[in-house]
Amino acid sequence: MDRIDFLLLCLFPIFLLIALIIFLIIICGREIKRKRELKELAEEMGLAFIPDGDPKLLARFSTCEFFNRGHSPKITNLIHGDSGDVKLAIFDYVYHLGSGENTDFRRQSVVSLQSSDLVCPDFTIRPENLLDGIGSVLGKQDIDFDDHKAFSSKFVLQGFDEQQVRQYFDRETLDFFTARSGIRVEASTGTLLYYSKSYKRIHPSQIKDSLAEAYEIFGMMVGRQYKGDAEAQNNFGQKFHYGEGVPKDFVEAMKWYRLAAEQEYEYAQFNLGDMYYEGEGVPQNFVEAMKWYRLAAAQENAGAQYALGRMYYEGEGVSKDFAQAMNWFEKSALQKDVDAMFALGREYGESNVFPKNEAEAYAWYSMVTLYAEEELYPDEEEHNYNDELSSSLASLDRLKASFSPEQMSAAQKRVAELQKEIEAIELARPV
Repeated sequence: MDRIDFLLLCLFPIFLLIALIIFLIIICGREIKRKRELKELAEEMGLAFIPDGDPKLLARFSTCEFFNRGHSPKITNLIHGDSGDVKLAIFDYVYHLGSGENTDFRRQSVVSLQSSDLVCPDFTIRPENLLDGIGSVLGKQDIDFDDHKAFSSKFVLQGFDEQQVRQYFDRETLDFFTARSGIRVEASTGTLLYYSKSYKRIHPSQIKDSLAEAYEIFGMMVGRQYKGDAEAQNNFGQKFHYGEGVPKDFVEAMKWYRLAAEQEYEYAQFNLGDMYYEGEGVPQNFVEAMKWYRLAAAQENAGAQYALGRMYYEGEGVSKDFAQAMNWFEKSALQKDVDAMFALGREYGESNVFPKNEAEAYAWYSMVTLYAEEELYPDEEEHNYNDELSSSLASLDRLKASFSPEQMSAAQKRVAELQKEIEAIELARPV
């Protein structure tokens, strides 16, 4: 062995150590970057981030099939929070297979959605592979459906109670999963676990997409419980419309509103009209909006009546017609719609379209002050009437200053008449 070979032999362990250190630095750098990006994502989503996870979460999932694989389990990079009536958790699950020199280290991203609204039998579903065919021959469970070959060839479905699982997976549910690729899900009453594809960790930039798919599955599973229940379908649509417990999804909201609206449920008809009016989930379409508003207004829906008045006033989807606008505003206002009350006060007091009637303006502005607080929604800023209330109060002060005693008496008389009419309509309304 010459000197150079001897020198290389001596330096080899050093080079190996340096390479190992560089490798560890790269790995640590990636983990630090991942934690930083996940923390930023959690902050963006308004959720909490716990880099070392929560051992209590492991205990909560101890009965789930996936969490009983391997040994030395650990949860890291936990993003969690409550969103309405849904408890959300996104985390990296770490576990080991084998022991000693044969130990295999696994890391998997998991999305957990927990809600009392979710009712289903215990089941797991994952893509089918070549080895599963051998497993089924050896007696391993794979629930197939003779009348749905596409699903059966695409997924392995397992569950503790096969009969319950078969009953749960109706044609619509089978079609839903068949239309999606790579789905890995474990579910039981109250809990849905969505696993990243290929049993790997999800890159921070792709977590929102995975979360959206998990919520889509959750929405299908919860929503199927509301078949034929128009009120429940409408309420479920509102969850997606306003992001209550689920991410905002106008297309999904539109689907549930339509199911309820087609059962002549007035609030769903009104909500559907709103979505067409605003162009949420569909291209803006005033004609279609007016169609649904009319159906709801025919059932004395005050919001739809005001919306029709607004569209006639602005000439949206129909020719301008101020008489029709005032007619719909009044129908709505008599049912305590504050927007309609304010519109009538404004038109009677300040409009150049109709002859002024300051006593009528005073009466409707007074209705705003009487009923605005009653109609407030503390958690929904867009539904508060602070601007209408303050503007009405200013208009009332201006009118009072200009009224003679006789005019003031006539205006107050009209206030009493309107209040009595509004209360009579409310009492006559079916409960």
